[in-house]
Amino acid sequence: MSDKKRDNVNEIEQSSIEQMITEALMRDKLEAPDRNEEWNKLVARMVVPTGDSETTSQNEILKVGRFSIRTLWMTIGTVAAIAFIIFMVSLKLQKATPDALYEARKQVAEIVILDNQNNERVVVDHEMTLPSSTKVERHTVVVPEGKDMKLTLADGSQVWLNANSRLTYPTVFKGKNREVELQGEGYFKVTHDVHHPFIVKTSDMQT
Repeated sequence: MSDKKRDNVNEIEQSSIEQMITEALMRDKLEAPDRNEEWNKLVARMVVPTGDSETTSQNEILKVGRFSIRTLWMTIGTVAAIAFIIFMVSLKLQKATPDALYEARKQVAEIVILDNQNNERVVVDHEMTLPSSTKVERHTVVVPEGKDMKLTLADGSQVWLNANSRLTYPTVFKGKNREVELQGEGYFKVTHDVHHPFIVKTSDMQT
């Protein structure tokens, strides 16, 4: 076969191959969905159309992305603000702890026993009965604001102290009289003893 005929055959075969490829691509295009069209539909559902344009532009898509990022940062900022507030409140409470303890102690009735070493004992209860003792000591019970106290003395006499009141008394009554000192308000239910009168001393009077 001459070279000219061989070239003609090659051209015919090449043309046929190109036509076959073109037809195959056309079939694939007709049978397969348009990915760009599907993507555009998806974007259209995500983006709210504006009044200026019926189509979704690239700028609108970017706006959606920016809005999502901005929303994320706003959420992070809110969480950070809450965490900062909690931290500041905790720090404030920690700094106020000594004062808070002092204020709490002021709200507790304090029984103060003074001896040669100036020892102090604090009793939290609102009611107390003195234990039996043979040693005479001076006790002072201090009732702060908002509290009250019931105290049973060594002879069985009972004392109800109102807020902001103070009572000084002996652990054991010795001598002719049973004497206590009161500052503020108190109600006494005295055990009867004709030989040992019960005397309450105040800053204004003695009963």
